[in-house]
Amino acid sequence: MCFGCGACAFACPTRAIDMIIDVDGFLIPYVDEELCSQCGLCDDVCPIHTRADDISLHHGVYAAWANDEKVRYESSSGGVISVLSRAWVSSGQPVLGAIFSSNYQLVLHSAIRDIDGLSKLAGSKYIQSNLFPGLLELKALDADHVLIVGTPCQIQGVRNLVDRGIMRETVLLVDMFCHGVPSYLLWRAYLGYLAKRIGVLTSFSFRNKHSGWHDFSISARGTRGNYLRSHKKDIYMRFYLGNYCLRRPCYVCPFSAISAADIRVGDFWGERYKHDERGVSLVVPLTATGKEVFL
Repeated sequence: MCFGCGACAFACPTRAIDMIIDVDGFLIPYVDEELCSQCGLCDDVCPIHTRADDISLHHGVYAAWANDEKVRYESSSGGVISVLSRAWVSSGQPVLGAIFSSNYQLVLHSAIRDIDGLSKLAGSKYIQSNLFPGLLELKALDADHVLIVGTPCQIQGVRNLVDRGIMRETVLLVDMFCHGVPSYLLWRAYLGYLAKRIGVLTSFSFRNKHSGWHDFSISARGTRGNYLRSHKKDIYMRFYLGNYCLRRPCYVCPFSAISAADIRVGDFWGERYKHDERGVSLVVPLTATGKEVFL
């Protein structure tokens, strides 16, 4: 039932734990038994054992979007996280979010401290990010206030780290309505599929709004051409949205109904905005801190 959040690796005082990709293509903790001191901190911070309150204990539900149309277009939905991130780094504080590795083989969390770097965080990453390296980055920075964006299981892990004093308390936590995380085996097979068509990948987007927000497209550029296809016809998205290759606990995930975040975000799908093709974010402040920051 491991969620692959990486909190255990960060909590370990002897660095006996590292996050690796297993034979099924999912991030799991690998424990070096010779370094393990049997302290039990890994169990204490694990989201399997400690979870937050019901998400119904929220502070309102809002529709929101960026006033900057470029930011809104480049975002998966309305661009709320982008606006929040810009405000955060403008105040001199880092944002921890998911980025692609240089060769697109991995997704990992990284601490971004300037406006230019935020472009790496833009857009959805429908692959599980390795949070552990990002948490180590933050520890080295020793920042006063940190914005952390992740999947609900990752954010629960971070909340547990904060509650146990392993990580600083001055954090703002943002999670999202999550569909689940697919296997890296699927992702890397898909990269091979793209390489045969467009060469070495130079840019990639899961949520291009070329055909609008509702019928978003997969967009990729390579050394030998470009790829643009509706998510309804793209082979990776059909596997992913069809729930064929998700991590095992994703099928029984408790975090659709509970959250340890200060704010939860997602797409505001539905009747009210069915004709809006620029994108609208659903924002749910879950704590007094989240409400104060958002409003």
